[in-house]
Parts: sequence; C-alpha cells; structure tokens
Amino acid sequence: TSREAMALLATITKGEFVVTMLVLSQLFGLGEPVCRQLQRVDIDFSELMHVTNDLLEELIRLREDADSQFKLLFNEAQQLASNNSVEIKLPRVTHRQTQRANPDVSHDVEMYYRVSLYIPFLDAFITSLNERFINHRQVYNSFACLLPRTSDQLGKIEAIAEPYIKRRAVRHLEKGRIVIFGAGTGNPYFTTDTAGSLRA
Repeated sequence: TSREAMALLATITKGEFVVTMLVLSQLFGLGEPVCRQLQRVDIDFSELMHVTNDLLEELIRLREDADSQFKLLFNEAQQLASNNSVEIKLPRVTHRQTQRANPDVSHDVEMYYRVSLYIPFLDAFITSLNERFINHRQVYNSFACLLPRTSDQLGKIEAIAEPYIKRRAVRHLEKGRIVIFGAGTGNPYFTTDTAGSLRA
C-alpha cells in the first residue's frame, strides 16, 4: 500500500539506516567465508575452524582500531547520504532513553554511531563467534576423525569416544549408562559391511 511505501521510504532515508547498512555490509562481508563453509553439503570442520579463526582475528583487529576504522566507514556513509539528500544526525533525545543507547557524546555524530552501533555490534559478533565456534574447537576438530579428508585426520577417535575395553564397558552398563559400540577394519572409506565380509 501507499502507506507502507511511505513508511519504507521514511526509514531508508534516515541517516541511521545508511550508517547501519554500511556497518552490516562491512562486517557481514567479512563473515561470508564462514557462511559459505557452513552452507556446504560436506562441511570440513577443520577448514571451518581455520576460517573462523581468521575472521575472529580480523574482527579483533577492527575492534582494537575502532576509532580510525569507523571514521573511514562514517566518511563513506556521509558521502552516500549526501548523494541521496540524507542528513546523518543524532537521534532526538529529550531525556534518558530506555530503548536506545545513551552515550554522552557531546553532539558528536560520528562518536554517537561508533559508540552506540559499531562497537557494540563488533563486540556481539566476536562474542557470538567465541561461544558458537572457538569455545567448541575441540569438538569440531574431533569430527574430522569421523569424516577424514586427509591421512593426518585418522586415528583421533579418542577425542570423542573411549576405546573399547571390556571391563570399562561393563562398568558403564552397571552404572545404567548407555554404551554405543562402533567398529570397523580401521580402513577409511570402507563400510561396516566390508568389515563384516572381510572377517567372516
């Protein structure tokens, strides 16, 4: 409807929208290699961890140099806004806001967006990567032994499962635990049917 169209136009012609889109474009652009890894049918967890580490290092570098990095981004936002007759200004604040950041920026527009938008988003992105990937690095790396791509990824099953020892298995069962047995010939890319027929 025309009302919705006018509402959309009012939103995208705000300076806040321009700055936000450029911040998202920069940071999500950096995260694209991780997204591509996660969308693959045959995810290589080892490669995923390398790509995630690279992304995290880049985000930390941006965070440590947030002042100068955001200045470049903000200059680009001002140029884009100027080309489209949009003014980037401080949001109207009549008293302390409860649903919006309230930095004391002394009417510095660039500092306002750096402190209330850029830095919090970077911090949230870094925290999310740590919680979802880096803190679980051992688990992700352990999956490589189940689906090995190279010979150096073989023989690491101990990272996610115990080797079979009859007394330990019996003890687990006596304690009411579930014990899952997995076996094979030790040859990668061969099914358990192959193992059965070779040992029959």
